[in-house]
Amino acid sequence: MVNKELINYIKRNLDQFGKDRIKNALLKEGYPEELADNAIEIAVKVNEQEKEAKRGEEERESRKEQLKIKAEESKEKIEELKKKTVEKARKNSKVLILILIIIILGASFFVFRDFFDDMFYGIATKKSNKCDMISDYWERDNCYEKIALETKNADICYKIGDKDLRFHCIGVLNFDLSLCELIEKQGIKDWCYEDIALETENISICYKIQDNDLNLACVGIINFNSSSCELIEKQKVKNWCYERIAERKENN
Repeated sequence: MVNKELINYIKRNLDQFGKDRIKNALLKEGYPEELADNAIEIAVKVNEQEKEAKRGEEERESRKEQLKIKAEESKEKIEELKKKTVEKARKNSKVLILILIIIILGASFFVFRDFFDDMFYGIATKKSNKCDMISDYWERDNCYEKIALETKNADICYKIGDKDLRFHCIGVLNFDLSLCELIEKQGIKDWCYEDIALETENISICYKIQDNDLNLACVGIINFNSSSCELIEKQKVKNWCYERIAERKENN
C-alpha cells in the first residue's frame, strides 16, 4: 500500500528532480519498483489536481476583483448620471425630465448588464448550493459527494453529514486508503477501495474489497478482462463491469 508520507515526499521533490531521478532514489532506498511506480503516478495526479485547484482559485479571485472594479465604475457612472439628471430637471419641463429618466434607465441597464451577468454566473456555478435545499439527509449527502467528485473539490466533502460517506469522498479525491479503512459500513468501504483502485489502476487494492462481485468487477475492469464480469452474480454489477471495460477500451 502506498502511504501518504511517501506520496507527499514525491510531490515536494517532483518539480525539482523529475520522475526518473525520484524513482532511482526510491529504488536505492529499497522500495520495490512497482510500489515506486505507483507512488510516483499517484503523486503526479495529486500534484496536477492541486495545481488545477490553485489555478481555479486564482481565476475566481481575479474574477471577483474584476466584478468589484466593475461595480465601482458602475457606481461612479450612476452618481454622475444622477447629478446630470437633477441639474437638467431644474431647468427643463416635465417632458424633458421624462426623457432623461428613460435615458438614465437605459444607461443603467448597459452599465450593469455585464456586472449582473457575471454575478448570476457566479451564483449558478456554486453547484453545491443546490444540495442545501434537499430535506432528505442521505440524498443531500449524496448530492454533495457527487458534485465534489465531479469537480474534484475536496472542500465540498466536508459538507457531508454522514461520517462514512465523508471519509469516502475525501479518501477518493486524495487517493488515501487510510480513510477507507476508517469507514464502518462495509458497502461504502468496498466502494472506497474500488474507486481508488480504478483511479490509480492499482489492482492490489481490489483484493481489499470484501464483496465478491465488486472484487471481480474491480479486477476485470483494470485488466480489461470481461471473463471476470461473467463470474459476477449480481446483474447490476455485471452490467456495470461490462460497461466500464468498454469505456476504458474506447478511451485507450
